[in-house]
Amino acid sequence: MTASHRIRILTHDGQPLAFLDDYARFEYARALNQIGWFTIITRPDLSKDYLNVDQLFEFYRQPEGGTEQLLMVGFLRYWEWFEDNGQELLALGGPDPIELLNRRPIAYRAGEHEAYKDQEADDMIKFIVRENEGDLAGNDAEGRPRRYLADHFFVDPNAAQCPTLPRNFAWRKMLPVLQEIAETSRHLGTPLYFDLVPVGDARFVFRTFTNVVGVDRTLSGGLQPIVFSKEAGTLVNPYLREDYVEEWYYVWGG
Repeated sequence: MTASHRIRILTHDGQPLAFLDDYARFEYARALNQIGWFTIITRPDLSKDYLNVDQLFEFYRQPEGGTEQLLMVGFLRYWEWFEDNGQELLALGGPDPIELLNRRPIAYRAGEHEAYKDQEADDMIKFIVRENEGDLAGNDAEGRPRRYLADHFFVDPNAAQCPTLPRNFAWRKMLPVLQEIAETSRHLGTPLYFDLVPVGDARFVFRTFTNVVGVDRTLSGGLQPIVFSKEAGTLVNPYLREDYVEEWYYVWGG
């Protein structure tokens, strides 16, 4: 079974520019509660109108006999020209929408209610996003709005599906705080995930998920299980790597 892909280029505020049809290859990766990335290798004479910081690249996928879906949006953050075996090429790349959660600190002092929460973990991270980038965000010290545009950035309603926990986070980066809260919820028995889901034209919805993201497709009890293997034709050139690069033997504290 094969699938077709389309890549659409938009301005940072969602104005369509073009479909990118002439590319050598592309790849993108999304990760649970982490920043994903995309890379496109294309012709070197791509219009410079498409090479601007935070230009959006939408990745659409349509499986054979299925419906086309928007699976990934990337923010253009680098472009470089290079040669590969004498052929000139252009590489484009950047992060996925989760990177938006890493762009602002939680700019509230200790003691302010925006810097302390004691509630269900999933609703806590929604409030943090609302108060720093959403409809409850105020202005910065210079009087500039800290929220993203109201018609481009949304937060789902509260659901109260996770354990209650306390947390202080004054003057910290927001994404690590969200990740820590999700990890604490997992240790307390409820896996918690979050995402900025693209809904097209530079619009994103912040959503939380418990236990599993999407549909369970495992063999043990999933709906229409998916098997990844060479025998099933769903893996090509797989490899297994054991990596100890980040292993630590000693930790000092004091």
